Amino acid sequence: MDVIGLSADEQNEIFKMLAIVLWLGNVQFEEMDDGNSKIVDTGVTDFVAYLMDVDGILVQKVLTQRVMETTRGGRRGSVYNVPLNPSQASAGRDALAKAIYSNLFEWIVSRINVSMKTRGAVAHVIGILDIFGFEIFEVSADSVLVVLYLTPVFEDNSFEQLCINYVNEKLQQIFIELTLKTEQEEYVREQIKWTPIKFFNNKIVCELIEERRPPGIFAALNDACATAHADPAAADNSFTQRAAMLASNPHFETRGAQFLVRHYAGDVMYNVAGMTDKNKDSLIKDLLDLIGSSGSTFLQALFPDRPDPNSKKRPPTAGDRIKVGWAF
Repeated sequence: MDVIGLSADEQNEIFKMLAIVLWLGNVQFEEMDDGNSKIVDTGVTDFVAYLMDVDGILVQKVLTQRVMETTRGGRRGSVYNVPLNPSQASAGRDALAKAIYSNLFEWIVSRINVSMKTRGAVAHVIGILDIFGFEIFEVSADSVLVVLYLTPVFEDNSFEQLCINYVNEKLQQIFIELTLKTEQEEYVREQIKWTPIKFFNNKIVCELIEERRPPGIFAALNDACATAHADPAAADNSFTQRAAMLASNPHFETRGAQFLVRHYAGDVMYNVAGMTDKNKDSLIKDLLDLIGSSGSTFLQALFPDRPDPNSKKRPPTAGDRIKVGWAF
């Protein structure tokens, strides 16, 4: 960090952000008699608040409650504090930790680029391209592709593998378009004799995953998250029912609590359990407002594009962001 020109204050802020991520992982919730969540040890959230330079009571509130606002005739109505159950609270905690880590990573990359541009007449820029490769595993390394950084845990093929394999489908589609389809069309125009290369156009697989109309896998996930957002198991069940409507696609097949996608590289069986929970955008406005209240200018600078608080649009899900950013 000294070599790339980070000041002592910037280095201290980096370590402080990493400490926030780690200490958020220590925040645990227990279920009360009414089903709502309660923080097990408020000493942990108090230290998180100290690191974030925010009010400790506010941290406890935003991790266990969500502010909901009703509308009447297009006008603002009443404001309610809705308690979160332990599952919802844990999702919000994780979303905050991931967002801070992700934005910090991007900030460091941008600072490296600034350092390289000032070292000579020729501007040099470093980019991060994280290619996982196609995944078909019985037990696989889980990676939070939403932010493109690894978080090692282990489970069956799930949402992360679907995202990884979708990105590889898109890369394969580019390869087909540029290397096979376009080149062979040029041979025809130039009347060059050659042996045509037969290839599988995987556009049908990409559309199966990304299409809005008729809805593909990501769209079905979004609808399930929106209609059964409070209960992860209910959302997964809703997705299973919606996914059954994709059965007409020859590259898709439902099998109970799993579904099969016939990718260009092979068949992959995905486990539905927990998939909708991973697709949700749990970094709700309350958590962003918490960051906005921080006395740390560095933390606030990591979140320059906070959404409009008056916007009625549904925030993008993980699947939405993958579709927008699959080309890195």
